[in-house]
This record gives sequence, C-alpha cells and structure tokens, in this order.
Amino acid sequence: MKLKIDEKSMLKCFNKEFCAFLDNHIFILGAGFSKAINPEYPTLKELSDAIEKKYKTIADDDNSDFDKATSCIAKYYFSIPNSIRNNFENLLTYLHSNFPWKTSVEQNLDKALYNDILKQLLEVFEDLPQQSNNKFLALGEFMHLKESICITFNYDLLLENLLSRTSYDNDFLVSDFNFVDYKYKNYYRIHLENFNVGDYLDNDNTSDVSVLKLHGSVNWIYKSNSTPDKILFNATTKNYSVPEGYSPYIVPPVNDKTCFYNNAYLNQLWYKAKEALEMADNIYIIGYSFPKTDLSCEFLMKFALQSDWFNDKMKRNIYYINLKENNSLKALCNNNNIKLEQITCKNCAHYKRAGISSYCKNCKDTPLDKFIRRVINKKLKEDKADEI
Repeated sequence: MKLKIDEKSMLKCFNKEFCAFLDNHIFILGAGFSKAINPEYPTLKELSDAIEKKYKTIADDDNSDFDKATSCIAKYYFSIPNSIRNNFENLLTYLHSNFPWKTSVEQNLDKALYNDILKQLLEVFEDLPQQSNNKFLALGEFMHLKESICITFNYDLLLENLLSRTSYDNDFLVSDFNFVDYKYKNYYRIHLENFNVGDYLDNDNTSDVSVLKLHGSVNWIYKSNSTPDKILFNATTKNYSVPEGYSPYIVPPVNDKTCFYNNAYLNQLWYKAKEALEMADNIYIIGYSFPKTDLSCEFLMKFALQSDWFNDKMKRNIYYINLKENNSLKALCNNNNIKLEQITCKNCAHYKRAGISSYCKNCKDTPLDKFIRRVINKKLKEDKADEI
C-alpha cells in the first residue's frame, strides 16, 4: 500500500511543533523603566535640570573651590543661548556637531563642554541608589526563568542589580560589591576587556539572561582622546567613577546618533537585537516611547517585525507598558497582524484630570505594577503549575 504524503499537512504539523518549541520573551526598556522601578532616577528633562544646577553652582562660586578648567567650562555653558540649553538633546547635538560657522576655538570649547557634561551626567548617577524595590523581583525572576533578552537604552545599572538579586542568581554576594559589579559583565554578551583585569576573576558568559545595552553603560569606558574602538569594563569602583585618562562609553541623547554606532561592539549588539526581535513571540516594551530622535530603533522594529510567515504562524504578542498609549506602535502591529496590549494610565482618574505628561509621583498603581500583577505573576504561576 502506497502512502500519500500531504505536504500541506506536514507543513502544518511542522509549524505547530516549531511554534510550540519557541517561547522567546524579549524586553525593550527605556528611561521610563528605570523611573518606574526607582522614582529617584531622573527623566531626560530632570537630568538636564540637574546638570544645569551643578554648572550654576560652579559658575557662581566666588571662592574658587573648583579647579580653573571646570569653572571656565561652567561659565561657557551659560554663554550658549537658553533656547538651545533648555533641550538636552539639542544642546548635546549642537556641542557635538562641527557646524561650518563655528571657529576652531568654539569647536574646541564645545568639545570640552560636551565631554564635561558626560562627566557630570555620570556624577548624577553616582548619587542615586543602585537598587530597586523588592516588589519588582518577580520581573527579574521571570527574565531569568525565560532566559530573556533585554534590549535597553538606559545607561544605569538598575536592571543588572534587579537580575542579580533574584533567587535564580545563586552567586549573588551582598557583602562583596565589587564582585557583584563584575558579575554584571556576564549579562552583556559581548567581549569586554576589563579595566585593571589582573585584579578580577576570569569571565565566562554564564548568565541565562542577555542584556543588550544599545546606548552603552555607565560601567563601560574607553581611553580618552582616542577612537573608542575598544570598550573596557570598569569594575574598580563602587560608584562607577571614571579613572583618569578614560571616558564613559555611552551614546548620548543627540538627534543624530549614527556616528556613535561605528563601533564593532555596538554593531554586534544591534545585530543581536534584530535577530532576537525577528524570532520573538512575546515582546514587552517598558518605559520606551520610540522618540523621533531614535530613528535607528524605529527602523529596527519595522524590519524585525515584518515577517508575514512568523506573524501569521506565531501570533506574536506585544505588551506596551508606559504612561500613554502609542498610536504609531498600534498602527505597526495592525499592519503586521500582531496582537498588542497597552497597559497605560489611560483609565487613571488622577492622570486624566491633571493631564500629566511625565512620571506621576502620586500614582499608587503604575503601568509597571499592573503589568507585573496581570501578566508576569500570572505567567510565573502557570510555569510553577506545569512543574508540579
């Protein structure tokens, strides 16, 4: 008896098995994520205000408590028109760009101010607590359990701290801060040489979670006055201060970031991010609103989510957790047959009454709180039930 092979049935069966095999959980994290898990962390506007306040203190100092170079830079900062200063992205874009009308002296001054602002930015992070509330540990446990890939645009280390404090990370040592800091390196999935490597343990990428920091990190550094083609991992200080002769490796919030992406390390990260999104069946976007200045991410999403076969067979799910709904993302999902659930402040009476456009300090039930309660805790409970 000759069996007739139904190719369509075979393909259908294969697709079903393949889809059951895949269970990819990808997180995209923006500044709103850090703000949600620790309200003391600044928004971009608050960061800009904090740096201006620092410069005002330095510029107004009559007792010369600051070195001459820093005082000169602070005074030069206030020579820039307020219409440029009051927008942090515009300010850094202006300072970084060699516009044709700038003299060579102005270009050098702008470069000096630009570098000093990055230094001041890190000092703001130094004064902030590095730990989040324990109520968010469930999120870190879920990331470990699902071996998630976390795509983040944040410089801070709140995510790494959250991951290292879960019950899934058995090597966490509360008493040894430097070891914990060094341990963060396991998440990054790129080869980073250590600053002063001889003092630290050998590194193996043993973590089940990947953290793709597409805009750099406060604990990544490179040698100053040289092309930042090699990134070093800085695990030598508790507060992530930068050693003399080195600069932080971060992609600043400028309007055109393309020149900062000419780095082999960041190229690897962006490629890994695209691969992860292409194969993701669950995507969680927390505190990231796809600003117009981040065209790279917008295009990344459009290319990564365009697979008609994957969207049809896998039935992707995207969760958008932010203060306000995102109509552009909604349109993208509708055009690609992707299910979208937006968890926002839309139904919050206080939010609607006050017309809040930034983080709500009065909110007792943030979108992230709702997401953890409705989605993460539910999935964790289902996984535990399956184990029994």
